[in-house]
Amino acid sequence: MKQIAVKAQLREKKGKSWAKKLRVKKLIPCICYGPGKENMMLAVELSEIHRIIKTTKEVNIFIELNIERDGKGKEKRLVLLKDLQQNPITDEILHVDFYELSMDREISVDVPIRLVNTPVGVKKGGVLQQIVRELGITCLPKYLMDHIEADVSQLEIGDALHIKDLEIPKEIKIDEDPEQAVAVVTSPEAAEEEEKEAEEQAEEKKEKVNL
Repeated sequence: MKQIAVKAQLREKKGKSWAKKLRVKKLIPCICYGPGKENMMLAVELSEIHRIIKTTKEVNIFIELNIERDGKGKEKRLVLLKDLQQNPITDEILHVDFYELSMDREISVDVPIRLVNTPVGVKKGGVLQQIVRELGITCLPKYLMDHIEADVSQLEIGDALHIKDLEIPKEIKIDEDPEQAVAVVTSPEAAEEEEKEAEEQAEEKKEKVNL
């Protein structure tokens, strides 16, 4: 897996008022935790958080936190971005959770699925639809994949690629139903019908909200 280094500061105080003061300084309150590890309250520059989000948007990635301890030296922790809390209205980033990795302990994560190649059915006029975009897996950190590639080149119109068809290393456990379809190639007519149904369902939800 790829890795990026991020600077962080150790923070002694917590609470809403203190968190608000941090955000005014363009610092985001964070917490770092993991199995058998002491929780650490941190502050990371907003620009660094945006860099992490941009980098991890399509793939998982290891993050090396370089933590400054107020003149007591630096400490490094290898983590994953676990949770991101945002204001539901403004999308302002409020808090970030980092999960520290232990190289001898398995971890469960969702890995993005990336479709590759053009299906035979699409060349004949079919429409490729991706049903599952992430796959839940469990493995030791050293076996983590930043993404999984799903080759859809052999799919004809009406065919589906299932989780069981994906090429996954034996060291990785799949936490999903192997019969679940990842991608399908449908006829143009079927795709239009599904799109119409989705629009109708969205309209019904909108009407219920307005009642």
